[in-house]
Amino acid sequence: MVDTISTLPDAVLCHILSFLETKQVVATSILSNRWKHLWLSVPVLDFGLTRLTDKDANFRFNDFVYSVLLSRDAAVPIKSFSLYVIYNYNGCVNLCIPSFAKWINFVLQRGVEYLDLNVDIFGWRTLPNTIFNCTTLVVLRLHFFWIDPSCSSILLLPSLKTLHLDFITFPKHQDFMSLLANCPNLEDLIISDLWFDYAKDSPSFDYEEDSLSCSKWKNLSLSNLTKADVDSTYFHFPMKVLQNVQSLSMCILTAQV
Repeated sequence: MVDTISTLPDAVLCHILSFLETKQVVATSILSNRWKHLWLSVPVLDFGLTRLTDKDANFRFNDFVYSVLLSRDAAVPIKSFSLYVIYNYNGCVNLCIPSFAKWINFVLQRGVEYLDLNVDIFGWRTLPNTIFNCTTLVVLRLHFFWIDPSCSSILLLPSLKTLHLDFITFPKHQDFMSLLANCPNLEDLIISDLWFDYAKDSPSFDYEEDSLSCSKWKNLSLSNLTKADVDSTYFHFPMKVLQNVQSLSMCILTAQV
């Protein structure tokens, strides 16, 4: 039997492999010498849905992701990085992904354009601030994370077109507004279960004042935004941002109308 697929150019094979999860891509290295190192040049890293059920599984997963990243040629870009981890066993509260920040910084330094991060664990994780000044990011999807208070001073996402936030906690409402203001080319926005960590502020902090008196944002307009799905049940959203959208879905409190 003739192996015709192996005769294809490396670029074509890498494009085909980019549609598979990374674990499957790595497995192709055992097929033949032709495939042995091909997986190292695939520009997409998708670690799929990983359910960790004990400490050993947690260790093996950490080791696998780290080894995949360190094995790659530094000159080969990483265009897409997806990570979805669910901890579903007793005692998971004391577990963590020790190399998480290093992984993210690694892919950011290699020109990543698509970043999808979901770490479902009791006690949300804080994101590395380096995400918020990445000039190459085009798509950013975040699930179950805290945003560090210092991120507001470095925000700049000039290439970002798609922003999806799900169960994200910002220090203050103004930090979220600053994020929007620094995404001038945003086209697609999805917000679900956005929270603000007012507990870290002084007892005299006024939620309403933070949400309503941000006069500097009242005229914020994202001229390229054409699609939005916004759940603003727990915070005030600047409606002018949505003035150019062609597709809109919103969930709001009656008191906010």
